[in-house]
Amino acid sequence: MIDQVLGAIGWACVTEPGDVVAGEIVWELGAEAAWQWLTVDTLMPVGATESDERVRVLFAGREALLDRRLARWRSRLPDVNVEAQARSAHALGAWVLTPNDPNWPLLLNDLEFARPHCLWVRGDSALPVSARAGVSIIGSREMSNYGEHVTSQLVAGLATYGTPVVSGGAFGVDASAHRAALAYELPTLAVLAGGVDRLYPSGNAGLQRAILAAGGAIVSEMPPGALPMRSRFLQRNRLIAALTPVTLVVEAAWRSGSLSTAHHALELSRQVGAVPGPVTSTLSSGCHRLLRETPATLITSSSDIVELVGIELQPDLGRGGVESAKNSAGPVTTAAADPVAAAASPTAAHVTPTNPTYPGIKMPPTRGRTPAHTAVLDGLSLRKARSVDEIARACGLLAQEVLPILGELEISGAIVHDGMGWKRLHG
Repeated sequence: MIDQVLGAIGWACVTEPGDVVAGEIVWELGAEAAWQWLTVDTLMPVGATESDERVRVLFAGREALLDRRLARWRSRLPDVNVEAQARSAHALGAWVLTPNDPNWPLLLNDLEFARPHCLWVRGDSALPVSARAGVSIIGSREMSNYGEHVTSQLVAGLATYGTPVVSGGAFGVDASAHRAALAYELPTLAVLAGGVDRLYPSGNAGLQRAILAAGGAIVSEMPPGALPMRSRFLQRNRLIAALTPVTLVVEAAWRSGSLSTAHHALELSRQVGAVPGPVTSTLSSGCHRLLRETPATLITSSSDIVELVGIELQPDLGRGGVESAKNSAGPVTTAAADPVAAAASPTAAHVTPTNPTYPGIKMPPTRGRTPAHTAVLDGLSLRKARSVDEIARACGLLAQEVLPILGELEISGAIVHDGMGWKRLHG
């Protein structure tokens, strides 16, 4: 018997994150009825069921789009066992949250049709809801000493308020934000691009286990076993932006993926803050770009963040409340109040300046590659040759959509066919 939880799991397994066509169908029918429609109704004559009739009316004039997506989703159906996925989550100690769950973070509904079908949560299942009073802190994986110092001190300044800290569990600023949150006993949540059974990157597995041990949470919209592909990182960014009212970019290069998170936040009418850095540092050029081209707010101290979040009006939304945070975190130092000034002081760690080059504004970060190109590259291996059908299933496209992209990638020197199948040439 399929219920709305199993239906949501099924849709999460057959679609890639951010599939708005699937999202529109689930929004219209509900996860349970939509899964029934996909797995049973679409095998019957067109319009034979009420659900199919509703979907056909919904996509009137867009039939070709619906048919293409149906073919994609059906290609993955043979590999999907929703009951087994539910058992896997239980064995892992993970919660499966759907939009009908009391612990569902309502801020994700602002994503509308791009909303996740469900969330897998390891750790505190209520923490995604608490993030509505939190801050998403993101930035470069190639963090400088300046970025590490500023991140730590900004989080320290939030300790008084018990503010939840959301980030992506990656190297650099993400890891620094999580570590600082743990040090000041703040709730922290890591949003992963792959399944919650895969603590990625492996170099941060210890940090992610520490998050769980401290009562934090690890969250993903991908089912256990799902690989953290590049395209999924880009879609993961929309969740980091949507979960909290404020997104803070500490360090970011000109084309940093952190900027995509910031733009998601701006599109959702969230507050965005950016920390300035040395004008000679490429790691701050993206922050300066945000400040110049968008409504992002200049952040130089934790009080600036407090103003954006509106904590002064809601002092008791963090775990344990204000008194608990004060007692556990200790006093906030002057450096925490103004970490940018502190980092610029003679006693702060020295940052070696580099001369940035500023490419043309609005240039695509993948140099002409579309999301489909990125998805196909994600579906390829450096070691094992894969057939067109295997690549199509892995990246959620049709074989006829994959073939021309493989040709373009081969011409560009990114992949090669070795007689057995296709391989990626570079990491």
